[in-house]
Amino acid sequence: MRSLSYFLDSYSTIYYLSELMEVDDSYGSFVFLANNATHDPIFLQAPDYKPVGTVTDTTNPLQEESLFDEIAQIHYHANVAVMLRIGDWLESLKEKGVYDNTRIIIVADHGRGITTPSFKDFSDNSVLLGYYNPLLLVKDFDASEALVTDTQFMTNADAPLMAISGLPISTTNPFTGKDMVAEVDKSIVNVYYSKASPQSHGVNTFKFDYTQSFSIHDSIFIEDNWSRLEQ
Repeated sequence: MRSLSYFLDSYSTIYYLSELMEVDDSYGSFVFLANNATHDPIFLQAPDYKPVGTVTDTTNPLQEESLFDEIAQIHYHANVAVMLRIGDWLESLKEKGVYDNTRIIIVADHGRGITTPSFKDFSDNSVLLGYYNPLLLVKDFDASEALVTDTQFMTNADAPLMAISGLPISTTNPFTGKDMVAEVDKSIVNVYYSKASPQSHGVNTFKFDYTQSFSIHDSIFIEDNWSRLEQ
């Protein structure tokens, strides 16, 4: 478990994001923000899930089920804390008058190997598959509908195409010269597990752990749609 200082290093940026942001309406822009607060989860002070020196209340909904251990619970604390602060930032965008004309995409690079509601009833790999269920939230220009859950087959690799959809921006990948739309094929998607450290890989290649890698199609919520990859 990480310390409070590790969590605060990233959380503080989200906490003060509204104050760090300025609005310039002279031209359109693309803004990319990365944050690691959820990488350093800790127990926070419930029910507001705020960082304090001494936590006296770790209450959370996951305590009601024995499936969710302490690791899952601290991730819940960190995730909720971050989402609450993102909510504050979204409100500030509304106050500054730029919420409606901004497309907002919140995407995680990966999930976490913990028990999640999506896979808790699977007979096998229920914890491992948590790595392959990352967060993806999208608010389009001038959107006013209520928040909905869309269960269509998506990947976090869809984020770039979502970002430029409907805009006068080429869909050609400048590095490969390939059209990104034409390259999309979700009939079967392979997802690979690998270690984060560069030392675990080759100079120009990634090394995958095939014992924890899968192919998936149609819906991630149906266990039979998952197949372990063979090397």
